[in-house]
Amino acid sequence: MDKELLLACLNWLSANTPSLVQLLGALAPVVALVVVGYALHVTHRKGDRK
Repeated sequence: MDKELLLACLNWLSANTPSLVQLLGALAPVVALVVVGYALHVTHRKGDRK
């Protein structure tokens, strides 16, 4: 049962890899903006405590 599920997942992944790569490429700038925004928020918040 587990091997069948693993094979089904691998088959789906191999069939959809180009779509997933394209999706990750499109999301990369959004993730980068969120990380930079959070970093600025944390550093600004620490500066206010002084």
